[in-house]
Amino acid sequence: MLVALDSSRGAWRAVEFAASVLARVPGARVELLHVLPEDPSYFWDFGHIMAGTEASAARRLTEAWQSSQERRWEALCRRALQRLTKTGLPESSISRKFVRSDRGVADAVLREAESGRFDVVILGRRGHGAAGAAALGGVALSVLQRARGRAVVVAD
Repeated sequence: MLVALDSSRGAWRAVEFAASVLARVPGARVELLHVLPEDPSYFWDFGHIMAGTEASAARRLTEAWQSSQERRWEALCRRALQRLTKTGLPESSISRKFVRSDRGVADAVLREAESGRFDVVILGRRGHGAAGAAALGGVALSVLQRARGRAVVVAD
């Protein structure tokens, strides 16, 4: 079972759903996956080619951002790990993976699902307000349309 994890309420509901299912599946294996999309454009879109100290400063800024994202991910992972082990799933059955992707989050989730041979992909739908309650977000929709096997989207 692959659980895509980010800081959204929907992703946490996906963890809760996975925990409820895993309580009934002996020998299950879970991977918590977080995909860090490409760097935000404000890190590299300066309108000119940088050199020297400006390029070094931009690189340090990008590295600091990536590091802060990894720290957030570790905190999310610890929380999810606690929730999943509470169901009786041994910690040794839970793996964690943090990946960067310049092809988009959905592509990275699908690649991981295929390469890890996961039967089920579980992800949350980010809230889009009242108007979006009946709609799926772009990542959830793309994974649902393209997943081989089973994909479960848990609404927040």
